[in-house]
Amino acid sequence: MKYLPSTLLLGLLAFTLRAQTPAPAPATPSDPFVKKPGDAAAKEKPDWRSCFFVLEVYALDKNDARSVIESDGGNAARYQRVAELAKAGKARLDTLTALASKNGQRAVIQGIDEVRYPTEFSPPSDDKSIAGPSAWETRNAGDTLELEPVIMADGRTCDVNLMLQRVCLNSMRDTVGAVGDALTSQPVFHNQTLATAVAASGSEPFFLGTYTPAPAKPDDATSGEVWLAFLHANIQDPNDAKSSPKANQFGPLHLEYSIYSLDRALALDLLTAPSPASAAWEKLQALLGEKKARFEHLTTITTKLGQRAATEETREERYWTEGTRPSRPAAAVERTEHTTVTEPTPDPTQTTKKDFSKSVTATETTTVTWDDVHSPRIPGYASAFETRNTGVSVEVEPTVSPDGQTVEVNQAVSETVLLGSLKGTGVAEKYPWQPLFEARKLRSTQTLPIGVHVLAGTLNPPGADGVNDRTDPGRTWVLFVRALPNEP
Repeated sequence: MKYLPSTLLLGLLAFTLRAQTPAPAPATPSDPFVKKPGDAAAKEKPDWRSCFFVLEVYALDKNDARSVIESDGGNAARYQRVAELAKAGKARLDTLTALASKNGQRAVIQGIDEVRYPTEFSPPSDDKSIAGPSAWETRNAGDTLELEPVIMADGRTCDVNLMLQRVCLNSMRDTVGAVGDALTSQPVFHNQTLATAVAASGSEPFFLGTYTPAPAKPDDATSGEVWLAFLHANIQDPNDAKSSPKANQFGPLHLEYSIYSLDRALALDLLTAPSPASAAWEKLQALLGEKKARFEHLTTITTKLGQRAATEETREERYWTEGTRPSRPAAAVERTEHTTVTEPTPDPTQTTKKDFSKSVTATETTTVTWDDVHSPRIPGYASAFETRNTGVSVEVEPTVSPDGQTVEVNQAVSETVLLGSLKGTGVAEKYPWQPLFEARKLRSTQTLPIGVHVLAGTLNPPGADGVNDRTDPGRTWVLFVRALPNEP
């Protein structure tokens, strides 16, 4: 009992302190998209990783393709079987395309021919003339790869939505509406598209599927080949690369874009080189020393961080889009025609009957106009034009990471060439001149280590797409990019 007063005193003191402590403010609903300083999510670092994709498409005899597809084994076994057929000369690496993209960002690469073909015609001037084109549309023939990757939690698997496409000009076909009509020519395009969503790992190539190429001859019903498509997905962490300098987070940045070409088989070994990101550049230097690779082009640009910048080395090519047909001066002749018309006249004696015995003669003058075949011919001429830029252009928008070791860059690189006129067959050989442009385009978002040459992708011309008898060059054009601080 002697400890009771002390116990009561301590309890009274605790009650008094609790009474003097202000009550906590009622909790207010928090915004789930605003991270608190103490949240674990707020301490997460942004994901600066990129995925580097390599697409391989092999052409096989349809019987060999069936044997590969129906054989036991998964992706690795099928790829190994196709590689063996390629060494034996029974499979051909038809397409080799590469493209880098930052996690969660869409990227597109194209190698196309812009085919302009007529869609409207003006009538022929006589029975010996053709119907002349008066309006055109453009259809892209060539190769397109579009993808959007998401790196999975395991850090090895990449979930990717992709679409690959090849469009070929199969033929130019003369068409006629009815017997005796003037001929017109229209293109026949062959389209191959493979769109899918897969989860690919960098440890082995992933088998995407098959598609059938255009027949070797336009009149053939089917092709004797089947194409098998494989995808490599290599997840690159820019922090793994040996980055020597650091970028100033508030200073300008220097970007270099260089293009090299080499044999497709050598390019395959270069593009599928394992990490780090600098491995491909080191292999390229050895090939340049052996003269097995060729330097093609270099473009550089310096810009402030967070600012869009562009450089262009272009030529403005103008071509006609509307025109007048050839003609001759018209000859006019006036001709007078006399027409007798019997008209009823009223009979004053009979109000219900009319007298048709009288007639009235009407004179009508008609002017007839036609082209005078003996007059001089007036040639046609172009009356409206459009402009297309050819050359190389680069657009960039860089952002440096907080530690100054990596750069995220939104980039668009393109090269356009005027190849001359589109060749036609049949009646299309008589059509007016229309330009044929070749375009190579790459658009992506990529993370770069500072001071390291990194593969951005390929800038290949179109394959054998049937345009102007184009053949497969058997080479691959690779694009490298390097980011450096612009130091004085």
